[in-house]
Amino acid sequence: MDTDSYIAFSAILIGMTQMAFNFNDIRNTTDFSNYSFEYTILGIIGSFLWSIYQYRKGSNFSAMYSGSAVILGFYILHRILKNKKEKELNAFY
Repeated sequence: MDTDSYIAFSAILIGMTQMAFNFNDIRNTTDFSNYSFEYTILGIIGSFLWSIYQYRKGSNFSAMYSGSAVILGFYILHRILKNKKEKELNAFY
Protein backbone atom coordinates (compact mmCIF):
# COMPACT_ATOMS: atom_id res chain seq x y z
CA MET A 1 0.00 0.00 0.00
CA ASP A 2 1.26 3.45 -0.82
CA THR A 3 0.86 6.59 1.31
CA ASP A 4 -2.28 7.74 -0.53
CA SER A 5 -3.95 4.40 0.16
CA TYR A 6 -3.09 4.66 3.86
CA ILE A 7 -4.54 8.17 4.01
CA ALA A 8 -7.73 7.05 2.23
CA PHE A 9 -8.07 3.99 4.47
CA SER A 10 -7.55 6.08 7.62
CA ALA A 11 -10.09 8.69 6.53
CA ILE A 12 -12.67 6.05 5.72
CA LEU A 13 -12.04 4.26 9.02
CA ILE A 14 -12.59 7.53 10.92
CA GLY A 15 -15.73 8.23 8.89
CA MET A 16 -17.09 4.73 9.52
CA THR A 17 -16.46 5.19 13.24
CA GLN A 18 -18.38 8.45 13.11
CA MET A 19 -21.24 6.67 11.31
CA ALA A 20 -21.25 3.97 13.98
CA PHE A 21 -21.64 6.60 16.70
CA ASN A 22 -24.36 8.30 14.67
CA PHE A 23 -26.14 4.96 14.18
CA ASN A 24 -26.00 4.32 17.93
CA ASP A 25 -27.46 7.75 18.68
CA ILE A 26 -30.28 7.24 16.18
CA ARG A 27 -31.00 3.75 17.48
CA ASN A 28 -31.39 5.02 21.05
CA THR A 29 -33.39 8.20 20.37
CA THR A 30 -37.13 8.68 20.36
CA ASP A 31 -37.08 12.31 19.22
CA PHE A 32 -36.78 12.67 15.46
CA SER A 33 -37.68 16.35 15.27
CA ASN A 34 -34.18 17.12 13.92
CA TYR A 35 -34.68 14.77 10.96
CA SER A 36 -36.96 15.43 8.03
CA PHE A 37 -38.21 13.00 5.42
CA GLU A 38 -37.12 15.21 2.51
CA TYR A 39 -33.63 15.84 3.88
CA THR A 40 -33.09 12.13 4.48
CA ILE A 41 -34.26 11.18 0.97
CA LEU A 42 -31.90 13.75 -0.56
CA GLY A 43 -29.04 12.35 1.52
CA ILE A 44 -29.79 8.81 0.35
CA ILE A 45 -29.94 9.86 -3.31
CA GLY A 46 -26.75 11.91 -3.04
CA SER A 47 -24.83 9.14 -1.30
CA PHE A 48 -26.09 6.57 -3.79
CA LEU A 49 -24.97 8.70 -6.74
CA TRP A 50 -21.56 9.26 -5.13
CA SER A 51 -21.24 5.50 -4.61
CA ILE A 52 -21.88 4.84 -8.28
CA TYR A 53 -19.50 7.59 -9.38
CA GLN A 54 -16.70 6.47 -7.08
CA TYR A 55 -17.10 2.82 -8.04
CA ARG A 56 -16.96 3.68 -11.74
CA LYS A 57 -13.80 5.74 -11.16
CA GLY A 58 -12.17 2.83 -9.33
CA SER A 59 -12.21 4.36 -5.86
CA ASN A 60 -13.59 1.31 -4.10
CA PHE A 61 -12.79 2.50 -0.56
CA SER A 62 -14.77 5.68 -1.12
CA ALA A 63 -17.58 3.77 -2.80
CA MET A 64 -17.87 1.53 0.27
CA TYR A 65 -17.93 4.57 2.52
CA SER A 66 -20.69 6.22 0.48
CA GLY A 67 -22.55 2.91 0.38
CA SER A 68 -22.46 2.85 4.16
CA ALA A 69 -23.98 6.33 4.16
CA VAL A 70 -26.81 5.00 1.96
CA ILE A 71 -27.49 2.19 4.43
CA LEU A 72 -27.43 4.61 7.36
CA GLY A 73 -29.78 6.91 5.44
CA PHE A 74 -32.25 4.09 4.91
CA TYR A 75 -32.11 3.25 8.60
CA ILE A 76 -32.81 6.88 9.52
CA LEU A 77 -35.69 6.93 7.04
CA HIS A 78 -37.08 3.74 8.57
CA ARG A 79 -36.95 5.24 12.05
CA ILE A 80 -38.56 8.51 10.88
CA LEU A 81 -41.44 6.65 9.24
CA LYS A 82 -41.85 4.31 12.20
CA ASN A 83 -41.93 7.26 14.60
CA LYS A 84 -44.46 9.08 12.41
CA LYS A 85 -46.68 5.99 12.28
CA GLU A 86 -46.52 5.58 16.06
CA LYS A 87 -47.49 9.23 16.56
CA GLU A 88 -50.44 8.82 14.20
CA LEU A 89 -51.61 5.67 16.01
CA ASN A 90 -51.28 7.38 19.40
CA ALA A 91 -53.34 10.32 18.13
CA PHE A 92 -56.32 7.98 17.72
CA TYR A 93 -56.15 6.75 21.31
